[in-house]
Amino acid sequence: MENENKPSSNNNKNTFTLILLVLVGLLVALTSYFYAKSTTVSKPDASSGLKESSQSSATQEKTTTQPLSTTPTNETKPISDVKTHPSSPAILYQVEQGKTLFQIGAQYNIDWLLVASANGLNEPYKILAGQNLIIPTYDNTSKTLKIDFKIDDETAKKMQQDASDGKTTQRLDPVYTSQVDIAGSFGLSKSDSYVLKLKDEQKGEAQVIASSESKNYQLNLYQPQSLGPTGIWAIKEIFPVK
Repeated sequence: MENENKPSSNNNKNTFTLILLVLVGLLVALTSYFYAKSTTVSKPDASSGLKESSQSSATQEKTTTQPLSTTPTNETKPISDVKTHPSSPAILYQVEQGKTLFQIGAQYNIDWLLVASANGLNEPYKILAGQNLIIPTYDNTSKTLKIDFKIDDETAKKMQQDASDGKTTQRLDPVYTSQVDIAGSFGLSKSDSYVLKLKDEQKGEAQVIASSESKNYQLNLYQPQSLGPTGIWAIKEIFPVK
């Protein structure tokens, strides 16, 4: 009878051991699961980060490749605020429809801001179709901006004859000539201050200082026909001075 109960006792022991091992295994598995979950750091969405990075790069690129435009614009109403006088700026450009100061400066290989300065233009630098613009020259060595003037022989002869006949005796005065022939150079007008600095009738040379809004400009004049008190004057060049 005792021998018959031994197998049953062994079976119960084996079953208990198996159950215990299963429980231990489950406990280990649950412990590992909760430990891993508690130590896992949430990762950002890679696609979202890439999208934000792309948007940021695009915004930065847009900012750096599209600076504030300084190119002046022009309108369509034609005007002629720069008149052609007997002695006039050597290079005059009549503004074409759609042209800007930037394009005009590039055409003559000079900074458009210097063109604006020579014509007395300020912000927003508007120019009009049909307007005559003075094109200055710039000496890179001396850093001098100047406007060259010219007078053709036929005009000079007629002016000299009129002066000799007593019709235009004002042309015998370099200051008067400066006032009427200034042609809007550097924004100067007839009403600004003009002072004779030098007059040499033997050489046929004169210098006049024009002043406007605390800025000074020197006009060099010459006698294109005859020297002396009976010779007419014409502007040769004008440039800023301190």
